[in-house]
Amino acid sequence: MKKRNIFQNQSQEILAIFEMAGNRSKVMCVPMDYAKKDHVAMFCNGNGKIIRKPFSVKNSPEGKNYLIDQVTKSCRHHGIKPEHVLYGGEDCGSYADNFIFALRSENCLMAGVNACDAKKHRDNKQASTDILDLLGICKMLLNCKGNCSPAQTGIYWNLRMLVRQR
Repeated sequence: MKKRNIFQNQSQEILAIFEMAGNRSKVMCVPMDYAKKDHVAMFCNGNGKIIRKPFSVKNSPEGKNYLIDQVTKSCRHHGIKPEHVLYGGEDCGSYADNFIFALRSENCLMAGVNACDAKKHRDNKQASTDILDLLGICKMLLNCKGNCSPAQTGIYWNLRMLVRQR
């Protein structure tokens, strides 16, 4: 996707979600810390307010369904449109590839975050826990820093154009 602003390191796909929502509080960010058996996820809005505290998600098709169900319920409860949800996690090993691909197949915008950059955004740089990692990932996503799949670009670019035509 061609860069459309002066912030070179910001994801155009993530920026498009914030633009479509019109209000940062109408965006949901789902940072995830991937693991071989159980991922850890949490929900926060675009202002950084935690909507749901960290919880475990199985690295399986059932876990993906559970996560999407929880996101749907939280969206309904907080008045957030499902197309304004953004998922992300640190670039990881192959153990999470199937999980990430399954979310992408559900038209979820998945962003990969550089682990070193996420560590710089954590409040505590000495320690590393799932919660601290999630907060660093979340800060990166809310700053529109993440690498989105090129295959998804068309989906969000078309939505962005629809918003501009209104």
